[in-house]
Amino acid sequence: MKMNTTNNILKSVLLCLVSLVAPVAAMAENNVYVEDFSIIPGQEATVNVMMDNEDNISSLQVDLVLPAGLEYVEKTAERNTERLTRNSHSLNATDFPDPTVTKRFTIFAKGTTPSSTAIKGNSGMIFSFNVKAAKTFNGGKLVLRNVIGSDATVVPAEEKPMNDSEMSVKANAGTFSLSPEAVSITLNDKDTVDVYMANTIALSAFEAKLNLPEGVEVEEMLMGDRLSDNVSVNYIAESGKILVESLTNDEFAESDAPLFSIVLKGVAKGTGTLSLSNVFVSNGFAAFDTEGTANEVAVTVSALLGDVNSDGEVTPADASMIVSYFLGQEPEGFDASVADVNEDGDITPADASMILSMFLGN
Repeated sequence: MKMNTTNNILKSVLLCLVSLVAPVAAMAENNVYVEDFSIIPGQEATVNVMMDNEDNISSLQVDLVLPAGLEYVEKTAERNTERLTRNSHSLNATDFPDPTVTKRFTIFAKGTTPSSTAIKGNSGMIFSFNVKAAKTFNGGKLVLRNVIGSDATVVPAEEKPMNDSEMSVKANAGTFSLSPEAVSITLNDKDTVDVYMANTIALSAFEAKLNLPEGVEVEEMLMGDRLSDNVSVNYIAESGKILVESLTNDEFAESDAPLFSIVLKGVAKGTGTLSLSNVFVSNGFAAFDTEGTANEVAVTVSALLGDVNSDGEVTPADASMIVSYFLGQEPEGFDASVADVNEDGDITPADASMILSMFLGN
């Protein structure tokens, strides 16, 4: 009697487990999406349609919606022969009555037996097509919707749930970079950071937000050899905005030289990072967002050797402060890190004497 009771309990537990597992097994992941890509305005690019499927998928329907400025290139749809062969499946790209749909893609199995109808594999590209961007295209959303899959490896065939997907298409107008990777400036001295632009299309304007670390200021902006006399380079300190533009839309010359340079002045000791953000360029038709390949510069501002009062100069006032420090006083603002002028390991009147000699031109 006890054994029967135990068996009944085990059966109940198993039934509960089956009831829990069954819904999970039914919710297989089947996703159709577009692989990330960018496109150069005015040019073509290949779009790869991917499918990751846990179920067998024999046939597929996908509606493509392209953003404004992207145009489907006719007769460019091609199978990935590793998953779809000419003998196993047909691929069609047709117009659709809905004006919001660019193309409807359909894949049909040609197999004569259920077991031979499934698309090969469970991940990767299934087909591709080309798109062309207008010169004014500056990005948008590409959408795959009304995605319907079916599994004909079973009889009758079963519809398999598929999710709609969308991705952001970026206009690739080029990339900017900063050089060098690091600069070291002494107080009241200057150093330069160069800004490069590797553009894929003709450009005539550049805009960015300059993020400065504490301790440095922009002394001036220098035009690079790529800019004509009609182009101006301006820095607006209040907003941190850099503007490179001209009323005549003169194009940047093709060159590996810097587009422009930023002259920095050290005004206070410290370390930080200089960077550019919100970088936009224009070809005279439209503005394009762009990204940096090396868009940070480490900046260090240090005091001059002997400038113990940190006023940016080495004068008899520094020598006097060193003597006071040697006599045991605690001068306000005294920077001991630059007081050992003769670098003998000690701060003594000899350092003050050297400062006076330097000041007198010896």
